[in-house]
Amino acid sequence: MKIDMRGILAELLSFVTGAIALVAVLPMLNVVTVRMLQAGYLEGAGLSQSVRTMLGIVAVLVLAAGWLTLVLFASEYYRKGIKKGEVLIRFLRITSAQLLAVPVVVVLYQIAFPMGMIFIDWVLFSGGLFLGIAGLFACKWKERQRLPKRPAHQKQMLFNLRRR
Repeated sequence: MKIDMRGILAELLSFVTGAIALVAVLPMLNVVTVRMLQAGYLEGAGLSQSVRTMLGIVAVLVLAAGWLTLVLFASEYYRKGIKKGEVLIRFLRITSAQLLAVPVVVVLYQIAFPMGMIFIDWVLFSGGLFLGIAGLFACKWKERQRLPKRPAHQKQMLFNLRRR
């Protein structure tokens, strides 16, 4: 029985990606549940409450489909990255984008439930922003190291073309 370690690594990385995305999606599901789905029960009957409830159902389905799409895309993306030998760059790219989405979620949550930001909100906002930007810079730096160096005669040819 042969074990495909590459496939296991891709699935583990997509599991981590899905867990990070789930942490970002759960507050948005809370917003949808409280502000849209329970609106009809909290405020009584009426057209605006029923429309809000219907939009809430659609929002839950869109969030769930988006999360599932991200996990499936990440799994395939990591599998291709393993074959090309660049799985770390691909994992950094997706994780950095997810971490940059965390401050957006914190701001949207504060807009939906206006109250003062507590310490954990500031940590999530600044940590997601800092780690996301740092991850993108690390990804770009790693890609630049992989680029082949130009020979000296090609650099000289480019310099001569620019001078003309």
